[in-house]
Amino acid sequence: MSARALLLALAAALLAVIAATVAVVGQLTGGDNLALGRPALPAVAKDPAAVARIDLAHPRARYRFIRRDGQWITPDKFDHPLSARRVNGLINELAALRLVEAKTRRPARFGRIGLDPAGGSHLRLFNDAGAVLGDVTIGDRLARPTGTAKAGTFLRREGEDQAWLAGGGVTLPVALKAWLATIVIDLDRARVAVFEMAPRAANGAAAPAWTVGRGGPGEAFSRLSAAGIGPAAPEAAAALARSLHPLRFSDVRRRRPGALVGHFARLRVASFDGLVVTLDLGREQTQNWARLAVSARADAAAEVTAEAARLNDKVKPWAYALAPWLVDRLTDRHQRLAP
Repeated sequence: MSARALLLALAAALLAVIAATVAVVGQLTGGDNLALGRPALPAVAKDPAAVARIDLAHPRARYRFIRRDGQWITPDKFDHPLSARRVNGLINELAALRLVEAKTRRPARFGRIGLDPAGGSHLRLFNDAGAVLGDVTIGDRLARPTGTAKAGTFLRREGEDQAWLAGGGVTLPVALKAWLATIVIDLDRARVAVFEMAPRAANGAAAPAWTVGRGGPGEAFSRLSAAGIGPAAPEAAAALARSLHPLRFSDVRRRRPGALVGHFARLRVASFDGLVVTLDLGREQTQNWARLAVSARADAAAEVTAEAARLNDKVKPWAYALAPWLVDRLTDRHQRLAP
């Protein structure tokens, strides 16, 4: 074979390889390679702030999040406020997803990447007018750099057969509690001046009342009881001062009318600048529930009075379940406060 014929044969073979490669790539991606690098949810990426409702369906739970008067709430927990950081973080994660690689189109294989009904999480995002901004099933997370992101997420958009690997991670807690705004009140320990505990009678016998107070933010706490005034154990007093910094609930419900069931104690906490927080504690079966009221002394500054009104509006619709260790810290201090 002449040199010219050999070159022509090699060229023909190279062109055949290129043509076959293009055909295979086109078959694998189905033309979807044009979408690579683009947002997985274009309308959400364009304006994340337009999202006003999220319907989230896990295999074992369904939730709805609604933005109302600038605040995220959930009807699945009596319209209680949600963590704005958590919900806005989810929206921003979804907005940041970028398509990196087209995956399978076969429904039988969706389960391998967490996109089958038993493993995927289905999200629908709406604007104020009820228009759908995004409809997507989120599957498994890939814990390695994907595209320009530090992690990857498998997903499938509603109405499409194509599954995708997108650059970016999405955090989707299953338990609703993880989405709630669980901080009831946050009173800096440096502001705390006085704790007054007034236990109620139980089985005909009342537990001893006690008071812990100090004259200034930098001073040590003293305790006042029937035996007189004495120093308070520093560690126990410090733990008490931390109890409302912040105070978090373990569960929440709407406050019921009438007396607090199993009412066993009232704790009053006063700050140096005149804020007063009152906690009424009750026990139903094995759960401790608290009702809060917030007020201000008559001589408090205007900003403290406004703070008290704002906090009282926040807490008055609710009853809060408190963890046993927290109730113990708040109430069982009589002996522990003794140095």
